[in-house]
Amino acid sequence: MKYLTKMIQEHEEHLSNTDLKILDFVIDNVHEIDRYSINQLADSCYVSRTTILRLAKKLGFSGYSEFRSYVKFNKEQINQYTTPEIEKNFLRKDIERTAELLKREAVENLVTDMMQAKRVYFIGSWLLKTSCYYTSKRLNYYESKFIAPQNDEEIDISFLHHNGINKDAVVIFLSFSGETPKIVKYAKKAENLGAKTVSITSISKNQLAKLCDVNFWAYFSMIYEDTHNECIASNLTIDYILEEIFLRYLSRKGIVNYE
Repeated sequence: MKYLTKMIQEHEEHLSNTDLKILDFVIDNVHEIDRYSINQLADSCYVSRTTILRLAKKLGFSGYSEFRSYVKFNKEQINQYTTPEIEKNFLRKDIERTAELLKREAVENLVTDMMQAKRVYFIGSWLLKTSCYYTSKRLNYYESKFIAPQNDEEIDISFLHHNGINKDAVVIFLSFSGETPKIVKYAKKAENLGAKTVSITSISKNQLAKLCDVNFWAYFSMIYEDTHNECIASNLTIDYILEEIFLRYLSRKGIVNYE
């Protein structure tokens, strides 16, 4: 499963040979692993319960349950979309569905929070980093308080700096699944520091949405490609939500009339 091998590659320098053997077992048994308790997995790999828990934390999860949920979510996504056929006009339909979900009052309330905040952060998973970057760059043309960290180091600095993420900041998190371990971890930190937190995710019950004060939902069609046994999706509906936020912000600033 490519989503697991990617995660292993990202954390490889921190993983021991024992950790890699456990992850090999998980990959070999990926279709059953979400039914394993931590004790069952430990027994199957001939390691202690503590070793499993330590591995989950090395991978950026709060514990074994969160790791198991991540595996289950990605497995279900791939199992659900097993055809390479793409529905005609799927992008237009996804945008229409997303637009129906997007409540003007919620956008206006977020814009109010953004205007009152000293800093506004956009933090996205993987390909959504690009969406964060361009949205913040466009907003900074009118007011220089928008930040889109592009790597782990920049995000860590945002949490450590005294003028970074705190009670005076709004942090907007972007994740297709809402289960991206690093994004969930950053959302927890932002919440603990008193920042206003916002999620933009797929329409699903996910960890990120549960953590954040405000949620925006995007429809997007998953497309299965069997070369890497992975599902792919377009950024377009998430970018649509960002565009609505951008235009409402400019409208409130009196720069454009967006009604």
